[in-house]
Amino acid sequence: MEQMTFIIPIRVDSKDRLDNCDTVIRYLTGNFPLAEIILVEQDAKPLSAGLAQKYPAIKWHFIEEGGYFRKSNVFNTGLKLATRKFVSFYDADCLLQVEAYRQTLNILRKGKYKLVLPFNYIFVFVSGSIKRAIVASGDPGTYGTIKRVSDFTETDELRMAIMLGGIFFADRDVVVSEGGFNRNMVSYGWEDTEFLARFHNLGYPAYTMRDYSLVHLDHERGPDSRINERYQDNKLEFYKVMGLSRSALFDYIDAELAPEMPCAPELRDRLRRELSSRNRLGLQMLSARLQRIRVLLGVYGLRGTAEIVRGKLQALVQKPTP
Repeated sequence: MEQMTFIIPIRVDSKDRLDNCDTVIRYLTGNFPLAEIILVEQDAKPLSAGLAQKYPAIKWHFIEEGGYFRKSNVFNTGLKLATRKFVSFYDADCLLQVEAYRQTLNILRKGKYKLVLPFNYIFVFVSGSIKRAIVASGDPGTYGTIKRVSDFTETDELRMAIMLGGIFFADRDVVVSEGGFNRNMVSYGWEDTEFLARFHNLGYPAYTMRDYSLVHLDHERGPDSRINERYQDNKLEFYKVMGLSRSALFDYIDAELAPEMPCAPELRDRLRRELSSRNRLGLQMLSARLQRIRVLLGVYGLRGTAEIVRGKLQALVQKPTP
């Protein structure tokens, strides 16, 4: 993992949020001691500096800004600080099986895919005694290897949802060249979905892993962790971006998003030429769609897949307009 930077955004809106972040950093530093880990906190005053003292190998950066939590800006700050070839956008309360990280890095190293979603859309929310056991052991266990929704039984301490985001991996140069996260999105909702859908529509589909589910450690939710008055604005921004043709999307990135990211114009031009060449026949997009369909069919079955494609994941199966 020496080629990987993990970027972890945080606002400490509750004690269990801080405890969850401690668990995540302990897990990452214990399993991947050569990785670069950057913890970026945004708030009126720092509340996570103790984690940098506890784990001196990590990098800690504080953005002094109250008001809404701007996760997109926090991620972009981490991107500017990252020094490795690949980056992981990593929420402070999520875990994967160790093998999922290793397989993801291997996919990125091969170079065909520039983004990887390292799980099969299954979010497993754990709380109570199950969460305490995972925290104590430092291992997500079988909750990180749920392959079919039919294998899952909900309880008071276990819930499941079909979701994007939480953790995903990417080639740093590609992300920086296309503006990083959308800085027009503020507080809760849509920023992960917009990111993945935007890069898909540019011609960078995310490879979706089949064998791993994502484990989410439960926590108290502050104002920026639930639907609030900024949610609809973020949704409108998402649909505005999705309505752009590919050429208009490049223009929007150049005007609105790229100026905030430290990318040399010659690098952006080279990557776009490579993108155009790679996607000329549309084979990579087709390959990514077929992989996603295989994952969905295996995890959710035919009926469930049809419902997902019509609903939450519709943006990721749109065909970009030339």
